[in-house]
Amino acid sequence: MNFSFLEPMERTRAKRFKKNVKIFVVSLPRFVDRRASIHKQLTELGLDFEFVDDFDGSKLETKHLNMYNSSASIRANGRDLTRAEIGNAMSHISIYEKIIKEGFEEAIIFEDDTVILDNFLEILTNWGKIPKDWEVVQFCHSGQRMQFWRRWNKPTIFEKYYCASFRGEIALASAYAINRRGAQKLLAYAYPVRLSSDGLLGRFQDTGINSYGIFPVCCIQSNEFRSTLDPSRFAPK
Repeated sequence: MNFSFLEPMERTRAKRFKKNVKIFVVSLPRFVDRRASIHKQLTELGLDFEFVDDFDGSKLETKHLNMYNSSASIRANGRDLTRAEIGNAMSHISIYEKIIKEGFEEAIIFEDDTVILDNFLEILTNWGKIPKDWEVVQFCHSGQRMQFWRRWNKPTIFEKYYCASFRGEIALASAYAINRRGAQKLLAYAYPVRLSSDGLLGRFQDTGINSYGIFPVCCIQSNEFRSTLDPSRFAPK
């Protein structure tokens, strides 16, 4: 994606924004092409970020697998999680723990197959228009496609973009903002591990988290990279 359209003013806004928020990117080191893609996008946007090495499902240690509860997963999802899903869930959970431990008030989390669309910076620099009670704001979600959303006074953020709450469960942990309160609520529900990262983030009716989405979405999952969380693969034994 070419971000040459960015004006100096936008880059200044990005610098101002990045002083107040921590940006994490969940990624496996061996997926070099994915890392290069998200690295290029965020760098060209002028945003600082930190890679968080994803827990590799193929190399999970016994201590990690002991945090997973198969029976609870089957009750919640109708099936076991794959090792890849367990590892990815633990990666997002580790970031929530980091937010609390290191005292970050707000953070943005990306997965490495995210494509950042136009006007993302404008949404960030108009963050003051987001509902004050937000705890999670999804930049990439399935709410619109699945019609699991409704508008609450349709608060406009920038041009065609507005913020809305969700009516039912959503999926996708590809790109979202989370604050300290949100991290605390998700951690209170995270263990034992029995939900994928999408599942934990999307079950806001169970976690009590105040979850919103940006409409239309300002990030999408790339169709260039095959998902590493295929539920058809063997579950842990």
